[in-house]
Amino acid sequence: MKKLTSFHEIGRYVNVPAEAVEFVMSITKETPNGKYPFGEFCFVNVMDAPIKPRTELRAEAHNLYIDVQCLIEGDERIYYTNRESLSPVTEYNAEKDVIFYAYETADVVDFTTGECVILDTVEAHHPGISVNGTPSVAKKAVMKVRK
Repeated sequence: MKKLTSFHEIGRYVNVPAEAVEFVMSITKETPNGKYPFGEFCFVNVMDAPIKPRTELRAEAHNLYIDVQCLIEGDERIYYTNRESLSPVTEYNAEKDVIFYAYETADVVDFTTGECVILDTVEAHHPGISVNGTPSVAKKAVMKVRK
């Protein structure tokens, strides 16, 4: 996991088209939700993401894509851990490139408007958790980069 304090740093750590980074930097609260492709190996999902108290210990991981989760507006906590020692609770869904794991302990990263977190394919992560326990909605961009 790598936390970045500004969107323009993304290209330093992940090989992405410059247009994708420029797009993420241009997103506002008014940008329509949806999937925005950038070449063959990168796309950005823009969403209004529910941020909620942590009620379960279930994390997701991906085999094909690195996640670059960027907060356009809001605050979020993500729990993350190496998935090597975790037990899957679902089968791998190749169409959605996701598998879910149960976890008991994990590291935590809090981030806020203008920051992003890079999560590699070896890291199971549990996003969308409230920093202060209060439910909210964050404007978020999740860049998916083919590994």
